[in-house]
Amino acid sequence: MKRKVISKTYLRDVEKYEFRLEYDKTRDFYICEKNILSIEKSFVTKKGKTIMDNGYTILEITPRDENYNLRVYFNRQKDIVEMYFDITKENGIDECSQMPCYLDLYLDVIIEDGECELKDEDELKDALNNGIITQEDFNLAYRSANKLIKEIHEKTNKFINLDLKSLLKY
Repeated sequence: MKRKVISKTYLRDVEKYEFRLEYDKTRDFYICEKNILSIEKSFVTKKGKTIMDNGYTILEITPRDENYNLRVYFNRQKDIVEMYFDITKENGIDECSQMPCYLDLYLDVIIEDGECELKDEDELKDALNNGIITQEDFNLAYRSANKLIKEIHEKTNKFINLDLKSLLKY
């Protein structure tokens, strides 16, 4: 299982970026904003959507009381291109960097073009079969993903219901 520190992840081919981090005490989550100033090569999804390019922004929300980390990709016009939830074992603070981090449980939930999709089940099963995670971790990943998908479909997820664009400062 990989510990991912939000200041260091998901910056593939990014050469220069602005970084902002704050903690929302009222709602108990971290907000990380990465404004891409220069990228070697645009990142395009399998569906053909560009999610990382010059002038694009990545907003990450790391809640302390949930088993996921949310990454929202915005284009230059600050429209949401994709929402990506990493299902996590736990979220916290990395001792060395003092940055928010999470233990990634391999399973992901993606919202693109209004469609919600469960991804990387094969990676989760491989992690279980190779002894990287326990059966308890495996079950937690599916419970958390299914709960999240239900909230997305019922429009009750507290983060999707936020005005995410208003959290941007760049």
